[in-house]
Amino acid sequence: MNHFGLILDKEKTTEQMFKVCQYYDVKNANLANLMDVSEVEVSNWKTGKRFPDWDKIMFFAYIFNLSLDELIVRKKTKESSIFDEIREKIKKVDKKNLAKTLERKSNKNENLCPECYRNVRWNPLVQDWIPLEKYDEVTEKILEKNRI
Repeated sequence: MNHFGLILDKEKTTEQMFKVCQYYDVKNANLANLMDVSEVEVSNWKTGKRFPDWDKIMFFAYIFNLSLDELIVRKKTKESSIFDEIREKIKKVDKKNLAKTLERKSNKNENLCPECYRNVRWNPLVQDWIPLEKYDEVTEKILEKNRI
């Protein structure tokens, strides 16, 4: 699933790389030899002066049998906090809409059947009830499409 506002945290990613090296007792010289770079380059990675090229990161992940998700650390951007605020507002609207729907059904003596509302949420972006397991996916698609 796509997460808005997540960017690469270069410092944490290289920190993660060197934690792996520490765990396997791989010295800078060994890593440099393995990655086909100079020891100075590895030292620059470690101190944060430089960031490894993507091919080096992918090679590192391959060598140590890591997925890129395990190796790469992400951080939220300002944009993601905007989306978090939108999601909070959506949650509040959901509760109001559920209460209104149940009240309307109650006033009309309709079958309340609250269990049918337990696995869905009202999504104001599409003005419809969405199954919980698809709610985030639908919301992300709408937000991406409209670029709020």
